[in-house]
Amino acid sequence: MPSVVEKTVGDISQVIPISKETWVNYSSLKNAGNEVFVLYSGKPYNEDNASLDIILVFDWDGKPLRQYKLDDPIYTFDVDPINKKIYGISSHNDMHLVEYRY
Repeated sequence: MPSVVEKTVGDISQVIPISKETWVNYSSLKNAGNEVFVLYSGKPYNEDNASLDIILVFDWDGKPLRQYKLDDPIYTFDVDPINKKIYGISSHNDMHLVEYRY
């Protein structure tokens, strides 16, 4: 089990690994009807790459469907399956809201 610490930036609190050997993989699983969206990194954790810039989409059987490479790395997100949009909170210092159409 990796060692973790809670970190708060503004109003957002997150649990992050404190070991440089810990890999950041899947985060923020979101149900979007018949699909599951998840943030993905696949890089060792450090302060410079703590945010994630890939969203993977699976069906409920775990079959990969799509992958999105984001222009703006994010900490967390939500999915609007009706309007086909992904809303995320940017990991930049101003922590602005980003919107992607899928």
